[in-house]
Amino acid sequence: MEKNPDKLPFDATKLFEALQYQMVVALEYCYKLEKGKRLWIEVYGDVTLEGVSQVEVKLYADTLRDGHPNIWNTLNNWLNKTFDHRAYESLVLMTNQEFSPRSTLTKWNSSTAAQKHALLAAIYDPVEKKFARSKAAEPSEGLALQRSVMDPALKDELLKVLEKAVFITGSPSLKKRIHDFKVLHLRAIRESKHQNFIDDILGFIGSNKFIESGWEISCEDFNAKVTELTKRYMTHSSIFPEVDVDALEQSIDLAEIADRPFVKKIFEIEGERRLKKAALELLIAGEVIDQLYTDSLASPFDIKRYQKNHLDRHQDGRQEAMIDCMGETCPTQLKRQSLRFFFAQHSAPVVKLNTFEDTTTEFRNGIYHMLADVKADRVEDEFYWRLWDE
Repeated sequence: MEKNPDKLPFDATKLFEALQYQMVVALEYCYKLEKGKRLWIEVYGDVTLEGVSQVEVKLYADTLRDGHPNIWNTLNNWLNKTFDHRAYESLVLMTNQEFSPRSTLTKWNSSTAAQKHALLAAIYDPVEKKFARSKAAEPSEGLALQRSVMDPALKDELLKVLEKAVFITGSPSLKKRIHDFKVLHLRAIRESKHQNFIDDILGFIGSNKFIESGWEISCEDFNAKVTELTKRYMTHSSIFPEVDVDALEQSIDLAEIADRPFVKKIFEIEGERRLKKAALELLIAGEVIDQLYTDSLASPFDIKRYQKNHLDRHQDGRQEAMIDCMGETCPTQLKRQSLRFFFAQHSAPVVKLNTFEDTTTEFRNGIYHMLADVKADRVEDEFYWRLWDE
């Protein structure tokens, strides 16, 4: 297969961007949810805030002309018999588009319902007259849509819709909306975790859990998720850092690390079946420490003290285990006892790092392998799994 095949005629990039734009708008409205209220996506419209707003979200590259379908389609949808506009305080068309320079609707939001109707009539009437003078047998799609909205039989309902109808034009770009979201809602979140927070909260909103149940998000569910993520990613979080274990595991090449001290010390006790896991634990510990430093959640002093405490605990435990091996000369038995010690150390209760309430076993074990991987300044401080002296 070619590395850079020609693009297919259809480019879905813009579609995905529009979907993400809608999700970010939905996220912003989730923060407006009050206790006991719900938000829907793609149920009554693009985004619906119970009892408050029904929002149509548009991401388009062109200008918002008087006859643009985004205007007339939206009004037509709000007039649909299956849509109860009385359930909302406002009906919002939100678009990144700007009104065209000669638009009739630039003063839309400051107009009364009757004035809005007159503005629409000023757009529709000339189009209808032009069609009457033409020889066309059927009206254009745009005219048919305008006729549906301006139907005299629906005027009373249309006026009720227009009273609540708000057009938000020039809505910020996706990039700007995400930037503003970070400034407004993520001040307490570690900067390096801003994208993680956004990915997780958008993943929550778009999860199958909601899609399968009608894409309904309650205030309580949303608050619980925000609380969970804030606790995990906040500046002084007590939640232990997470790492991409799968990616780290895929980066392990046992042939490349064959000469590393921690590897030789595992082979020394014939624990090679545990080697790949040991390598992964060492990588996990390194990745966590990098995160701790980056986010100022721990200092080099904190890590050195944690390592020193575990070195001391290990050395004392090793000396105790060696007592049971006194007088033993059989290499097989010594290796077997050493392997038992190895697993006992790995399965021991984890001492937490600083105030992290869930310091992981993998991190602690990775600290052991870090200690085993360095040459100690003093012989008595050298880290071994073996229960015999050379």
